[in-house]
Amino acid sequence: MLGLLLNDLHATSHISTTILSQGLCSPAMLKKYMTGQRKPEKLLGDALCLLILIVKEQM
Repeated sequence: MLGLLLNDLHATSHISTTILSQGLCSPAMLKKYMTGQRKPEKLLGDALCLLILIVKEQM
């Protein structure tokens, strides 16, 4: 579910994975979360969800 939201945000906002992951994780790890290859730990998942909400609100 989080991967789908991250993919949607990446596609609609045209923000690079480097920018989206800044301060949270590596761009390579973010791509793994986006594809469903890995699941983030609870705290990181919450931070990524908050990032999605903030970016969507500013669009």
